[in-house]
Amino acid sequence: MNVSFSSVFFINLSVLITIAYLFNIGYKYLFPSISERMKKGISLFVFILAGWLTMLFGLQVGETQLFDLRFVPLIMAILVFTRPSTFVLIGIGIGVGRLMYGLNETSWAGCMNMALLGVFAAAINAFLQAVDWRFVWKTTVAVVVINVLNAFDIAMMGSIPFHEYWTDVAPITLPLSTLLSGFFVFMIRDFHKEQLRIGELRGMNIILRRQTKELREAKRDLEEKARQLMLASKYKSEFLANMSHELKTPLNSILLMSQLIRDNDDERYGMDEVRYGEIINAAGNELLQLINDILDLSKVEAGKMDIVIEPISPLDLVQMLQAMFQPMADQQSLPFIVDIAEDVPDTMYTDALRVNQIMRNLLVNAFKFTEQGSITLRIAMETLTDTAVTKRRIRDWTTALYRGRPTSSSPGIIVRSGQTTTGRIRKSVYEAAVAPALSVLKRGEGAARQEAAAGQDDAEVQASAVLEQQAQQSDTIPNDMQDTASRRLRKQEMVQQERWLTMSVVDTGIGIDEEKQHLIFEAFQQEDGAVNRKYGGTGLGLSISLQLARLLGGSLSLASVKGEGSTFTLRLPLQSAPDIEPEEE
Repeated sequence: MNVSFSSVFFINLSVLITIAYLFNIGYKYLFPSISERMKKGISLFVFILAGWLTMLFGLQVGETQLFDLRFVPLIMAILVFTRPSTFVLIGIGIGVGRLMYGLNETSWAGCMNMALLGVFAAAINAFLQAVDWRFVWKTTVAVVVINVLNAFDIAMMGSIPFHEYWTDVAPITLPLSTLLSGFFVFMIRDFHKEQLRIGELRGMNIILRRQTKELREAKRDLEEKARQLMLASKYKSEFLANMSHELKTPLNSILLMSQLIRDNDDERYGMDEVRYGEIINAAGNELLQLINDILDLSKVEAGKMDIVIEPISPLDLVQMLQAMFQPMADQQSLPFIVDIAEDVPDTMYTDALRVNQIMRNLLVNAFKFTEQGSITLRIAMETLTDTAVTKRRIRDWTTALYRGRPTSSSPGIIVRSGQTTTGRIRKSVYEAAVAPALSVLKRGEGAARQEAAAGQDDAEVQASAVLEQQAQQSDTIPNDMQDTASRRLRKQEMVQQERWLTMSVVDTGIGIDEEKQHLIFEAFQQEDGAVNRKYGGTGLGLSISLQLARLLGGSLSLASVKGEGSTFTLRLPLQSAPDIEPEEE
């Protein structure tokens, strides 16, 4: 008898393991492609089928008695399903299978037993969902209660006497069925958790695919919009540049004629005509300045602003600015103070025209918004310790815009845009190449640029010839002398590149609110409408100045307090000047 029970239990164990494995395969490969309703129907059928198969391989004692593990699928269903009606259906379904082995008192008792167990399983499931217990305690309660209830039902309704069942059969079947039930519960639990994880991953994968598709579509839309915006910006910049040139031609004629009327050299015009000529000339100059600002802004936005790096004298530049703005200071009865530090070098490498343009914009704003107090132009040197300035300079560096800037790999002086010389420069070559540009800086921007270009055109040929000759002769110089000179040049350049020239314009004007300081560097923006109505202006000067400062490798910063004044500081990198040999006799 004991051997038969053991064989039956192991056969039932094998059947349940096989069914669980097949169900796992079907769940992985079949369930993802079917609906939720079909999934529940198939799962319900599999649990009932498992109970039938355990009865098929059960131990039959006599003609009516049958011992098996038909109730184990009901225990496993407690951890899978949630609706109470499902457990009742599983219990009745397995119980109906018991009637297939004969319609007698024992088979009806077995059917009633499974139906009652289904009701108990529904009650246990509802209770376990209501309590906040750990999974181990929930499974222990389900396994123990169902096994004990099954044993009592068999003892009460079975054909074996109650006392005989609890003394001869239950001591073997109850512990073994409880142990196997627990084993299958944990096996199904792990399988169910794995399937839940797979389902979650599959759902997340679907969501990620959908989001990826949406992001790709959004990226394409943004790229198309960006392309359209860039194209529109390009057309706008080209239109502004072309219109600015077209407007400047007739405007220059108007300025010339109004200047002739204003000057009245031959005393042909009366006082009214002369006054009208002055008004026309002043208004024309304001319009010309506006056109020049728009033209510069369009060039900067289109990336067509030419930056010509050349050796200049900061002192000469300051003298020009002082001579230009001292009459304005006298007219407004404002002290115009120029403060130059002692360590300011005589020469630096930058674009004199653009630096002059930046400083003119800053000084014009200072005189415009200052009614009392003073205006100070302060020139000093600053050691590069601010990491923000370093990052800004590196970020804004654009090789295409730095035409002719000396680099550490090619130290030298700029003769023409895009050409550099290497090594030591003779004094005669230096003077022939850059003296025309330096000598005309004081004559005005327009004439200075034209004369500098003409002078450098002639000097270029001389410089190129001399430099080519020096390059051929450099092969005869000992290597150690060349290495020493190169190291000295690199060291000098590294030392001076850590130094910055700062040009600050300090005024005691109206000042700017802290929350609005970032607006004034944007094109066509001022602090507010009241300032625009009172002082006028287009809001282009500071925007252009900021762009030019970045193109020069520097920065433009602001420190201001409302009602006390403002300080605009232009920082420019100091490039090392090349060694200049005295000309050999």
